[in-house]
This record gives sequence, C-alpha cells and structure tokens, in this order.
Amino acid sequence: MTEASGADVAAVSGAVRRALRGVPGAVAIVTTTYAGVRYGIAATAICAVSLDPPSMLVCVNRNSTLHDPISQAERFSINILDEAQGEVVAQFGSSAARGERFTVGEWSEGRGLPLLAGAQASLICRRAQQFGFGTHLIVIGVVEEVETSGTVAPLLYLNAQLTRVAHAGA
Repeated sequence: MTEASGADVAAVSGAVRRALRGVPGAVAIVTTTYAGVRYGIAATAICAVSLDPPSMLVCVNRNSTLHDPISQAERFSINILDEAQGEVVAQFGSSAARGERFTVGEWSEGRGLPLLAGAQASLICRRAQQFGFGTHLIVIGVVEEVETSGTVAPLLYLNAQLTRVAHAGA
C-alpha cells in the first residue's frame, strides 16, 4: 500500500469538507476557566460518547485559544445554543472579539465554569481523557451536571450558515 501524496490528501480533505457541509450540527459554546480566566469557543464538533458513564466529546483546534486551557483544566462546559442565540456565535466565532467574548449573552457560574442563560442545555463535564489527532485535541468529559431550558429549538450550522429546525406545525 502506498501513502497518499499531499495533493491527494488535500483533495480528500476538500471533498470531506464539502460532504460535511450538508450535515447539520448543533452549535455550542464550549467553555472553561483556567487560572482564573474564562475561555470559550463556538463549536459543532461535539457529541455524546456514552450514557454509562454519561460522557461527551469535544474537538478543539490546536490553534484555538481554548486548546491549552481545556487540556489543563479539571472541568469544561458545553452550552448547546438555542436558535435565538446567533449573536453569541458571532462573538465567539470572531478572533477579533476574543477579549470580549463573554460580553454577549447572559453568563453565570456553575462549578466555576461559564454557563450561558437561555441555552437549550448546559452540560458540566469533568475532563476524563484527551488525545491529539491531526489538527485537533479530542477531549472526553464525564458529565457531572446538566441544566436544560425546557425548549427544543437548537441553533444549527448547515452549509456554512446558521439555521434552525423547521418545526412541524410551525
């Protein structure tokens, strides 16, 4: 078996990116507090791992401001956004607004972590495992606490745009 050339890898990477643009992903703000400083990013690379123990996976780019803090902090939170929270994504998705990320939205503290009021759900996780792969750090956390808003109206990312679920009967 021969190894793929750089051009082949780039072509496959582009094809994967185009394919995944057609798969909707829930938008979340992943946060942690490390050395007394709040950190957070907008993310769609989140998923459930297991219900026994209840656990979640997040993927964080190595170039992200969250990379080093989440790799060292004991806990992190996943705030799954409600469809009305697009302005929060804009703030957390902009590198220009890094120092002002927590000025948009209503933030509180839970176990020392930033939690977003009005989020569809906020999951507080204890970092259990992590490993690097390619350009990302993969972090698995055991869920210790969950807060839900009672609504099911997630903000989604599809075809490089924020969108929402078209509810039946709406």
